[in-house]
Parts: sequence; structure tokens; C-alpha cells
Amino acid sequence: MGRKDQFEDKLTNPSSLTIEWAGGNDAGHLKAYDKEAGGKIKLAPLTFVVLKEKNCLDGFLAAKGCGAWSNEISNLKTESLTVMFKDGDSYKPYKTGMYADIVEEMKSAGIKYHKVIYAMVVDSPDIETGKVVRLMLKGAAASSWFNLKAEDKKGAVALSGVEDGQTGAVRYKIPVFSGVAVSEEDDAQAEVAYEKVDAYLKSRKPVDAPVEAPEQVPDDLDNEVPF
Repeated sequence: MGRKDQFEDKLTNPSSLTIEWAGGNDAGHLKAYDKEAGGKIKLAPLTFVVLKEKNCLDGFLAAKGCGAWSNEISNLKTESLTVMFKDGDSYKPYKTGMYADIVEEMKSAGIKYHKVIYAMVVDSPDIETGKVVRLMLKGAAASSWFNLKAEDKKGAVALSGVEDGQTGAVRYKIPVFSGVAVSEEDDAQAEVAYEKVDAYLKSRKPVDAPVEAPEQVPDDLDNEVPF
């Protein structure tokens, strides 16, 4: 973080694209919103370096007829979440509380847990190498991410395959992640990207929020919609 950054109220988000997993209806691929296309587009599997991991709530708030999202936190047990929605030209809070206290109400409202991964792309036919992206995973896709060992995140991570899943009559696709080697050049570039993401996230935190905390796996993740 540079000297002048301390005087900024809010740094620019270094992430250029938000990517999700399309697992329902036997989709089994990554997707992202494309402004020019005016909708979601399919992305090929990619390889990336993990920069930062966060947790949030996100979804469609049926009661308000719009999307809703929360702040991104490191620790579900010690940091509170505030779910927001857009009302006209302003943003309003919908619910604030600890994850365990509000998760069931938010699920009923259409707002679900998401694992957020800020990452730098190192191999993709769709995204330029070195670009910072924000990967959001829910349900079975988030569970698959939690199965990846911490050691595998030290190099690069590849979307290496797709598995079939089924809950009752519902069939879906689950992403498979694996750790792969990263070049010295990409590793060095990722360190620079990490500093930018870290500074951005710190600029958005409440003063009393912990700077860092161990990753928390939601106790109720298995009860989430599987895709």
C-alpha cells in the first residue's frame, strides 16, 4: 500500500470480473456477466492464483424484487454481516447480524452463503493473464472449494474437472479444483496483485474488524441448495 493510499476513503476495486459456477440443469461451467452481451456468458475452465478469501451473503431478494448482497468478511463467527439492497438511487440495509443468527431468515428470503475468492488469472482462453477476478461459489461448489487443502492453494489452482451430484430428484454439476505449479513470473505478479486486493479490502473494513482471521466453514453448508 503506497503512502498516498492512506488518504483515500475508498480504493478502487482491483477485480475486473465476477465469476460464478453454473451447476444447475446439468450446466457445469463458469459464467460471468458481460455488459456488451447484456447477460451471462459461458467461460472455459481456468487456472488462477488465490489472493484473498472472504465470505458473504448474496442472492435475489424476492420481497423487494431485486438483488441483495452483504459485506465480505473473513470470520463468520466473529464478524457481523449487513445485507443491502438497492431502492431507487439509494442503498438500504435489509438485515444485520451474525451469520448463525440470520442465515435461516436470509435463506428463506432468497439470500445464500457464498465463498468469495479474489484471484489472479494465469491461464484462460477468455481472460487475460494477470487479471484479477472475483470468484463466487455457493452450495456444492463452495463445498468442493473447502475440500481443497491449504497446501494446494500456495501455488496455482485449476478447475480440473466436473463431477455429477444429485440430491433427491435434483441433478447438478460440481466443480473439481486441484493445486498445480505456478511459474516464478506469475508468482511474483500475484504478489503485486495481492497487495492491491489486500489494500482494497482493508479500505472497506469497519475500524473494529479483525485484520485477518482463520477461514470458517459454515456449519449448515450441506443444507444449502446444491448449485
